[in-house]
Amino acid sequence: ELGEVRARLILAEREEGQMRRWKQLKASLPEAQALLARLRALPAQGPLTVEGVTQLSAASSRIGQGLEAQAPQALLDHGLFSEPSFAALYPVAPRWRDAAALAAPVEQQLAAASARQLEVFRKTYGASLVPALGLTSKLNAAYLEARIRESGATSYFAKRLLRERVTKEGWPQIGKPGEGVLLAAWPAAETEASPYRLAAPTAVAIKLMDAEKTPGEFIAAGGAQGYELVVFLRSAPPEVERVESQVRQVGSQYQSGVRRVRNPAYADAVNELRKAEAQLADVQRTVANSSSDASSTLGALTAMVGAATQIAAENRVSAAQSQLEETPQIIEEAVMAAYSYTARTVAVKQTVSVHYAVYDAGTGKVSSGSVDRVNSKQFEVADGVRADDPGSERILRSASPSQAIEAWINAPINDKYDSVWKAVLADCQQRILGI
Repeated sequence: ELGEVRARLILAEREEGQMRRWKQLKASLPEAQALLARLRALPAQGPLTVEGVTQLSAASSRIGQGLEAQAPQALLDHGLFSEPSFAALYPVAPRWRDAAALAAPVEQQLAAASARQLEVFRKTYGASLVPALGLTSKLNAAYLEARIRESGATSYFAKRLLRERVTKEGWPQIGKPGEGVLLAAWPAAETEASPYRLAAPTAVAIKLMDAEKTPGEFIAAGGAQGYELVVFLRSAPPEVERVESQVRQVGSQYQSGVRRVRNPAYADAVNELRKAEAQLADVQRTVANSSSDASSTLGALTAMVGAATQIAAENRVSAAQSQLEETPQIIEEAVMAAYSYTARTVAVKQTVSVHYAVYDAGTGKVSSGSVDRVNSKQFEVADGVRADDPGSERILRSASPSQAIEAWINAPINDKYDSVWKAVLADCQQRILGI
């Protein structure tokens, strides 16, 4: 059996036609490897068996190594997209370890392939040849270009839509979505209130335009060269809109003055002193009337209790006198008067219209439009709150004076070029593609 298998392997190697040789080797190589595995598992081998195993192993290794070395060129000769595929026909599964030279010609063929061919190619080689040559991102890019080419899309927006679509289909694209886009912005219009300020973009490139330069002059001077899309931006002065609601009068009080009145606490202090003095007099009489023998135990105890009671009564009198001395007979009392202040809800909206003109290098066309950038805030306003209103601090903590609205309106309006670009992109896609 060893001889027969070895003979079939040698005959397969000597086949002249490439396809016939691959077909024969694809059958005979696995047969030889299976026989070798079975014989090596035997507990003992005779001399002839050992020699036969050695010869068959050497032939199998030599042929396998030769096929591995020939695989890169064989793949190119067969064609990346030929059917049946090279992977299905070739006798061994190449490991592509030394196939770096294959990357350039494979990349050339990928760039010219159809989307369908690239789908089949990835299915066949996506886990072997593609990662071995580091072509994953280039394969994905070639697929996108094939889809664009086959769709006939020329506009930036159609290409962008296709890019998003193929990414969702499992062909992720490297690079930022804003690559190839230039924002050409004129300075914001001068205004006394609410200057419009834009933070520099991070997703797209930007160039600040001279105030007098037109889009046509910019394009004619080569400013759009190297970009797929140029977006010209000019912002109008902000427009302010105020809407008041829930206007109401709120009743409150303020201190209009003071008046002098008798102090109720003074009468209480006088009464307390009288009670304390009466108590002390009662204690003194009780002590004077008790004439027990001080030498006896009972007499001594009675004397001690009397003395303690008298001391407590004296202390009460002393405290009442001090309290009376510290309490004024006449005090000033606040005089409160009623008034009302105005409360209302004010919604303020600032709108900056950003006019744009978009030059698409793919179509050579210019489309224009505008997007509104809205800045809004709602105020709870309280006007006419008196400073001498005891509750003024509480009222003003939950409301704002009218001046706060003016301060907000006059403050800079801060925006971002990245946000403006997204708004323009969405508006253009709606206008041009209807989505």
